[in-house]
Amino acid sequence: MRAAAVLVAAAALSCLEGSLAKTHRADVAALFLVKERALSRTGDSGGKWAGAVKNWSGRGDDCLDCEEADPCGLTWHGNWKGIECRGQDHLPPHVERRVTNFHLPKYGFGGVFYDFEEVALLKNLTEVDMDNNDFTGPLPEWLACLPELVEIDFTSNRFSGELPMAWGQLTNLIEVELEYNSGLFGCVPESLPGRARWRGRWSSGFSEDPIVGLSAEGTGLRGRCPDGDMPECPQPLTEEEIDEIIERNKPLFPVREESDEPEYPEWMTGGTDPSQAVTSSGDR
Repeated sequence: MRAAAVLVAAAALSCLEGSLAKTHRADVAALFLVKERALSRTGDSGGKWAGAVKNWSGRGDDCLDCEEADPCGLTWHGNWKGIECRGQDHLPPHVERRVTNFHLPKYGFGGVFYDFEEVALLKNLTEVDMDNNDFTGPLPEWLACLPELVEIDFTSNRFSGELPMAWGQLTNLIEVELEYNSGLFGCVPESLPGRARWRGRWSSGFSEDPIVGLSAEGTGLRGRCPDGDMPECPQPLTEEEIDEIIERNKPLFPVREESDEPEYPEWMTGGTDPSQAVTSSGDR
C-alpha cells in the first residue's frame, strides 16, 4: 500500500510541477496568430484547419485537475495538436520552453501555405512537417527565416513553381522531403542537402525517419544553382504586441496568478498535504 501511495503521489507531484513549465510568451503569441490565420480560411479547407487548431488554448485534458497546460507543458497533449517542444525535458520548471516542431500532416489542408508567415515567428523551430495535405501554389520562402530548421517535409502536396533560392541559407537542414509535388521544377539551391540516402533504421536523433537528404522523386527538380539571399523576415513581436495578442485570446488561455499556489486535487491527497498522504498510507 505504501509503495502504491508513493507512486500515486509522485505522479501527481510530477504532473503539477510539469504544468509549471511555461512556453515563452513570444511563442504563445505567435501560435495564436497562426491560429487566427487558419481560422480565417473559408470553404472546405477552412473547415479542416478549424478542426486542427480550434482547441489550441491553455488547458489540456490529459491530466485531470492539473494546472493550466500550454504548448510546452507536460500537459500540452489535449489541446496543442501538432505542436511540440522537444529536447527541453531536462530544464527546470521555471525556465521558459520554446516551440520546436510544427507537425500537421494528413489533414487535407488545401489552398496556399506561403501566407502563413506567422510560423516564421517561431524562431526555434527544427521541423516543419505538412506532408500529405493538398497545398497548392509556391513553397513558402519565409522558411529561410528559421535558422534552426533541420527537417522540411512537404511530401505529397500540390506545390508548384521553383524552390525558394533563399532556402540555401538554412545551413542546419538535414532532411528535405518534396517528393510527389509534380508542379515543382527548376534547380535546387547548392547548400541544400544532397540526394536522399539511407542512414540506418536504428539511428537516433532529431527524427525516426531512416532517410536523410533531399527527396525529390515525382518532381521536375533537376541540378543545382547558387543560393539566394535572405528574404525579408517577419519582425519579432514587441512586448506590447505580445500582451495584446495574449489578452484577446485570454478566454482560451487561463493564466494562474503568480501569488497562487498549485492546488492538490482531493482525490490525489485524501484531503491532506501530499507528503502527509504518503505517510498516512504507510501507517495503515
